[in-house]
Amino acid sequence: MEESKVDYRLRLQEAAPGSIDHGSPTEPTNINGQEPIEATKSTYDASPVLLSFIWFGMFLLAIAVSLAGQTIVSYQPYALSEFNAHSMLSVIGTIQYILYAIVKPALARAANIWGLLEAFSLSIAAILIGFAINAASQNLGGLAAGQIFYTIGQVGIQFLQQILVAEITTLENRSILGSLILSPTIFTSWIGAPIVSAMVPAKWRWGYGMWAIIFPTISLPLLFALWQQKKRGHILESTATHGKLENIFALWSQFDIVGLILLTAGLTLILLPMTLSTTIFHSWSSPGKISMITVGGCCFIAFLVYDVYVPKHPIILLKLTKNRTVVAGCILQFVLYLSFYIWAPYFFSFLIIVNNESSKAATNITAAQTVAIAVIGLLAAFLVRLTTTYKWVIMLGMTSKLVGAGLMLRYSNARASTVQILFGQLVSGAGTGMISIIAQTAVQAATPRQDVASVTTLYEVAGAIGGAVGNAISGIVWTALLLSRLRANLPATAQSAAVEIQNSFLVASSYLPGSSERIAIDKSYTEVMHVLLIVALALLSVPFIAMFGMENIRLEEETTEQERKK
Repeated sequence: MEESKVDYRLRLQEAAPGSIDHGSPTEPTNINGQEPIEATKSTYDASPVLLSFIWFGMFLLAIAVSLAGQTIVSYQPYALSEFNAHSMLSVIGTIQYILYAIVKPALARAANIWGLLEAFSLSIAAILIGFAINAASQNLGGLAAGQIFYTIGQVGIQFLQQILVAEITTLENRSILGSLILSPTIFTSWIGAPIVSAMVPAKWRWGYGMWAIIFPTISLPLLFALWQQKKRGHILESTATHGKLENIFALWSQFDIVGLILLTAGLTLILLPMTLSTTIFHSWSSPGKISMITVGGCCFIAFLVYDVYVPKHPIILLKLTKNRTVVAGCILQFVLYLSFYIWAPYFFSFLIIVNNESSKAATNITAAQTVAIAVIGLLAAFLVRLTTTYKWVIMLGMTSKLVGAGLMLRYSNARASTVQILFGQLVSGAGTGMISIIAQTAVQAATPRQDVASVTTLYEVAGAIGGAVGNAISGIVWTALLLSRLRANLPATAQSAAVEIQNSFLVASSYLPGSSERIAIDKSYTEVMHVLLIVALALLSVPFIAMFGMENIRLEEETTEQERKK
């Protein structure tokens, strides 16, 4: 069967975890009562011009999202330092990745019910609101609110692009074309550095605000192409009749609202109290902290039980974890994100303080790993396309990842040169590039066609939860250790400034390099970063073992269809 001949909306309906039951008399298949396959044609059946517009629009939007992301990660330390909240970097990151875990399945469902045009429009509106709030923020709460909207929009755009790519490509070419959507990072990373240099430290608000002007224009080609698709009947307008009370309950069921609430409560109540331990609760033994973590744990367990046995349309299709390749792939994705975000939140600040890098150089260094992921990921995708097997690439990637993590630990000190730091970043990024997209293709290949979108959601959610946990661990270690190390290392004359130095890396960087205070600050930052990197390196042993559990399915369309039926 030719995968490319199946309409992407039909496949979203079949594949999304809460897909419509076409046999149900109470839930019509679409507003016209027609069967989807009769009402629509595949995206491949669209005109070459329209299909080209879709690819052009996706690529243009990918450039904007990539460049915005490269700059925003550098603005955050300056913004938080202005609010005397530099240590809250990991809290912002934890919130972002909790949202990643929730927004991805919710948007997959929205695309299923209303269509990709509406889902993309919602995501773009959210990211614009986020930019505007961040630009106008006057305190930590405002910045956090802006990041929430920004995260919803960013993850929505990127995830919906992956769904669209998966639905308009064959399995054989999916890794290559999926990697192409990530390829703008190769050049946007280096464009971002001079932008950051021009905006910080005083104009970081403009750094956010400029994107609120740019994004509406950048998004027009893709929205126009999707609108044309919908206008020509290639995309269903809705899967339910509007204005009927029964459809409110149908939407409640399809979005698995109870499951979403339990997942949100579980992740939030477990992870946020951990990162806030030294700012709000002051102690791990605080009754409020223990209560929140306990309730969060119960909510997360309840979510797992509930989504397996209760809902008709579970938000995450946990039954797919019966497949060993899916489990191994999700472990890979979870630990890759976990290990990265244990050290990443404070790496930019570390480069500014310990290595005395400029904001431009620090932005380039932090972008190096992302560039390596894009370049090596694309090359790995071509190799997989030629050999039609993937397991050897993942094994090579894990080896590179371990070596890169070791190099990063070795060169995380004031004596390391910029070249040495970059080398560790590039080797580590090369490993991730050989793993992430290829492992996603592997779990898709091991899954029946009707579950492709569901398993993609599961895979992405695993990474998002890993990122949230990684940020939480980073915050726990940083807030618990940095202040104590500063008090141990700072000279007596600077002891009173320890809290201020912890709360603002701008204050930390204001001490002259070579001064007794700066040497003590550098030593404190280095000691804490070493702890983070050692934990991250140790965790990478888990996916190194898990990858051996993956099947080595040949990525040929006919063969894969046979494998999926087993």
